[in-house]
Amino acid sequence: MGKSTTNAWKVLWLALQGCVYICLALWIYTTSTVCSSPGVLDMTTGHVIPYNCHGSIVFLTRTQNVLLKGLIPALILLGGSGVAADKEQSALPWVINSSGKGNQIPILV
Repeated sequence: MGKSTTNAWKVLWLALQGCVYICLALWIYTTSTVCSSPGVLDMTTGHVIPYNCHGSIVFLTRTQNVLLKGLIPALILLGGSGVAADKEQSALPWVINSSGKGNQIPILV
C-alpha cells in the first residue's frame, strides 16, 4: 500500500469552505425569520433593536442584529481566505510516487 500525503492547504481550503456554507445557512435562516419578530418593543425577551422590514418596524434581539449585519463581512473574509488557500495549494508542484500507484507527493523547495 502506498503512503498518501495530505496537503495542508487543501485541508485549510476544505475547512474554510465548510465555514462559508455554515455562515451562508445561518444568514439565510436569519433573513427568513427576521420579519416574524415582534412589532413592539419587549425588554423582557430582548427585542430592543428597531429594524425596517419591508415597510413595517420589527424589533430584533442583539443576536439577530449581529447575525444579520455581521455574517456578510464574515462570508467575504472566509471566501477570500478560501480562494487564497485554493490558489496556494494548486500552485504547489506535484510528482508521481516512485511506486507508480499515483500517490501525489508535494515537492518542497
